[in-house]
Amino acid sequence: MSNQMKIKFMKELQQLYADLIAAHATSYQPTDGQITRQTILFEHLEKITYWLDKNI
Repeated sequence: MSNQMKIKFMKELQQLYADLIAAHATSYQPTDGQITRQTILFEHLEKITYWLDKNI
């Protein structure tokens, strides 16, 4: 996979994670499970963003 394709893929993945986080944030009183999932999503989004910052 070319570097341009990787960057495009990672940008799309970053947007997907941001959308998932936003969807979880709309819960009025999130459960512990939702909070845990959101924490994991934030950790993955951070890794994706770091990769993009390093490779763009």
